[in-house]
Amino acid sequence: MPLSIDDEPALVIHSRPYQEHSLLLELFTLNLGRISAVVRLKSNKNSSNRGLFEPFTLLRLSLFQGRSSLFRVNSAMMQKVAFKIEIPYTFCAIYINELLFRLVKSQESDPKLFAQYIRSLEELEAKHSENLVLRNFESVLLESLGYQIDFKTQDQKMLSEEKSYFFSATQGFIEDLSSTSHSYSGKTLLKIMNHEYDCEDSLKILKKIHAAVIKELLGDYELKSRRLYEEYIKY
Repeated sequence: MPLSIDDEPALVIHSRPYQEHSLLLELFTLNLGRISAVVRLKSNKNSSNRGLFEPFTLLRLSLFQGRSSLFRVNSAMMQKVAFKIEIPYTFCAIYINELLFRLVKSQESDPKLFAQYIRSLEELEAKHSENLVLRNFESVLLESLGYQIDFKTQDQKMLSEEKSYFFSATQGFIEDLSSTSHSYSGKTLLKIMNHEYDCEDSLKILKKIHAAVIKELLGDYELKSRRLYEEYIKY
């Protein structure tokens, strides 16, 4: 059954040329989640609408879907000019877009994730702590995907402040019975559970925990945004 939607909030997370005068877009929308859509570009060079469909621009779209899973953009209006995110914060924004593109299934709406996405772009534009912005976004993303971190042991016992634990993406938290230097203290983990990031170590640990889960979800795929950042810091 054909579907027509007007005034849909959306941001472009990826685009590429499509046929002669069109773009194939991957969009993250408020009510439809991630969708693929085609937009025809205006042929008049003086009135090109290509600039509307740059990443980090908040749009209002009129969309139509026929028998195909592919949507068509009938009209687009800029709700907010593109977020002005400077280097190195740009790499964080690209990383967020890449996670949405690779991990979020098509047409699964999550208004909470959409709101967190916009909040993250706002914070990166304002040059907030990249580490905190990304960890907060990853937390909401993993919750949306059904992989929220469960701060309990394998047998569903609460973590103890007096003990230390390893983390496995497939098994969760495992008590460290030999007190090695590669485990995390229960006290710090409980603070992370309560979003108490009172020291940089807490965010570093959360980064490692999230990275383990995200790697498991991505499989063999290597994030291009991470490689871009690594190349940047060499110079």
